[in-house]
Amino acid sequence: MYTELLFTNRPPAGDEAYVGGGARMDSSVSWPTDETGAPLMHLMAIPSSWFGDDSMAGWISIFIPYVPNEVSHYARLRAREGTSAAKVIAYNPVDSMRNEYAALNLDAKAVVQSECDEEDDDENLASKLGGVRAWLQKPITVPGYHYAMAIYGGDLDEPLSPARGILSDGLGYLFLAEEGARANGDAGRFFLQLG
Repeated sequence: MYTELLFTNRPPAGDEAYVGGGARMDSSVSWPTDETGAPLMHLMAIPSSWFGDDSMAGWISIFIPYVPNEVSHYARLRAREGTSAAKVIAYNPVDSMRNEYAALNLDAKAVVQSECDEEDDDENLASKLGGVRAWLQKPITVPGYHYAMAIYGGDLDEPLSPARGILSDGLGYLFLAEEGARANGDAGRFFLQLG
């Protein structure tokens, strides 16, 4: 049994997690940028309640480097010495969504949890909250961080159709920082493995 993540084609309602769109971050929180200062694309926003961590701010967003119609971001999302070019930010949400990434405008689409009665194992490539890790390459470990969620790239193709193949058919892994490892809104790490 495991908690599968279902990526819909409808706008998020209320406090539902979502992919695409912008982040509901206050303007006092700096929009994440890459090493050249270019704004990163907002990939996904998740209520921290999904992870049962009361010490973290209300929402977590994953930001990735992405240039439409290019695949150079795949290599930039690989785990290298415990980091990648992605940023994972924790923040308390505001009512409005902002987006400083101008290269592509993606509508926000809801993500919901679904309890699956099937047995979970290390070959289960489903998008899932927690569960058994299914590595496509060597296992990733990052001191001060724990595995929290996996996103199967193929699940994003329909809701983020203008950015089809954004994670190819790989798996994205979200790691969240233990309380002592968090700094200045930095809440975790995000990595991509391709099969």
